[in-house]
Amino acid sequence: MVLGGVLLGILGCQSDSRHAAQGSDHDSMPAADTGRAVTPVRQEPGPGVIQPSTDGIVRLRPTEIPTLPSDVADQLVEMGCTIPQTWSGWRETPNNFMSGDLSGSGSSDWAVLCSRGGASRIVVAWGGSAPCASEFAERSEEAFLVQMDGESAFARAISPGGPEGQAILDVFEGKGGVAHYCRAGVWTDSRASD
Repeated sequence: MVLGGVLLGILGCQSDSRHAAQGSDHDSMPAADTGRAVTPVRQEPGPGVIQPSTDGIVRLRPTEIPTLPSDVADQLVEMGCTIPQTWSGWRETPNNFMSGDLSGSGSSDWAVLCSRGGASRIVVAWGGSAPCASEFAERSEEAFLVQMDGESAFARAISPGGPEGQAILDVFEGKGGVAHYCRAGVWTDSRASD
């Protein structure tokens, strides 16, 4: 699987060295049914950058998602992506990634909510040719923070939707959202509910 050559060319496959250095001092949790350790990643602001409101977001490294294909996970790591987890159940089951036939051509495509630089965006790894943009729907992560038990928690979630899993549901948990469909080379949206 390729994350769209155009996307990788645009992003220059830059990785964020902050991600590589983090995690060694975090507690590990066993991943469900795999025995692999899942370590939350907390992005720390760079020198001179103050982002206290995003410090509470739990992020997982793509390589720690047991069901994510290793070639997709490796390319996400190269792009500097971590996967932000919602407050609803990430300890039991990592979330914000999915697979489906997003192109409608019978391919097995993967979509991941990629966190980078204080924003999350949907990144698609197409199982065949890329009929639509491989990265879209970038939003500030601060816009999706909610208070849970006195702490900030992330509430943006993606999941499969539409007929035969051909849509990406992109919701603000508890508030609704949109279903993204790849049609005629562009992503189109329709209202979705949580």
